Amino acid sequence: MKKSELKKLVKESIKEIREEEAIVQRGKNVYDAIVKNKLQNLFKTLTRGTEFPSKYNPKDSDMQVKLNKFAVDYKRAGGDLNLGVTI
Repeated sequence: MKKSELKKLVKESIKEIREEEAIVQRGKNVYDAIVKNKLQNLFKTLTRGTEFPSKYNPKDSDMQVKLNKFAVDYKRAGGDLNLGVTI
C-alpha cells in the first residue's frame, strides 16, 4: 500500500469516527432532553410502542436511530427540545 493511499484511508477512518461520535452525542442530548421534559410517554407513542430506555446506551444503534428520529419528528410537529444544536 502506498503512503498516499494509507493517508487517504486514515483520513476516511477519522471522518467516520467523528461522524459516529456526533451521532452518539446527539442521541445522548436527545435522551437527556426527553427525560428533562418528561416526554417518555410521547417517545413511546411516536416510536410505535418502543419502551423508553431506563439509561442511555451509546452502543445501541437501533435506539440511536429512534432517538434521532423522535427529535426530528418532534421538531417537525412544532416542539423544541432545546438541544442547543441543529437537527
